[in-house]
Amino acid sequence: MGHHCAKPGLRRGQAAVVIYRMTQAVPVEAPAPETPADPEPETPSTPMTPETPSTPAAGTLTNGKPITEANVTEILNQLKSQHPAGTSFVNGYAGLNSGRNPNANCIRQITNQYWCSPPDTDKRVSTTIGCGGWAAFVADEIFGQTGVTWKKTTTSNLRPGDLMIRIDNNGYLEHVSICVGPVDGYETNVRVYVASASNGGNGYGIDWPRAVTSVSNGSYDIYTAYPD
Repeated sequence: MGHHCAKPGLRRGQAAVVIYRMTQAVPVEAPAPETPADPEPETPSTPMTPETPSTPAAGTLTNGKPITEANVTEILNQLKSQHPAGTSFVNGYAGLNSGRNPNANCIRQITNQYWCSPPDTDKRVSTTIGCGGWAAFVADEIFGQTGVTWKKTTTSNLRPGDLMIRIDNNGYLEHVSICVGPVDGYETNVRVYVASASNGGNGYGIDWPRAVTSVSNGSYDIYTAYPD
């Protein structure tokens, strides 16, 4: 009789080893899903200081307040603090970094009606440098660059922020300044803001204030941007 080959099987000892190893196995846990990291909080950007409007709303100043002597004086005091006496104006209007266009100021058309006094009768006063430039800077900082209505007035009605154009006996322009008042109806010791030659003669410096001892119709043309 032929012998049948027995199928290989798992001996009792081998089975015991397998069972033992299974009892010793440490289950492997599935990795926990990654928790997304919290996004970094955005650092808020520093808000930009709003630029002084070039065209305030009708009847208001660049600070949004109504056109009154008290509100004009408030702006003048701020300008005096920012640009105290002795501040160099050698670089003119643009040198004060207002962000405004020095070639588009609100008093240009007025001053362009006048010719400069001798020996400069062949040209009109600048509103970017010198006394005209300083007056233009102050006027723009108070009333804005555009949309400003200037009208001629009298010295008895002179108020803070009014434009003062000094003319000689021949009608030539000699000086441009801004009144800081109040003058209380008097025509002497009127205080005005002006740009004048510095002591060294190297340019212009700002005076706060410079006294004008006599203001009368005929020697000054006065213009106002007040609505009344």
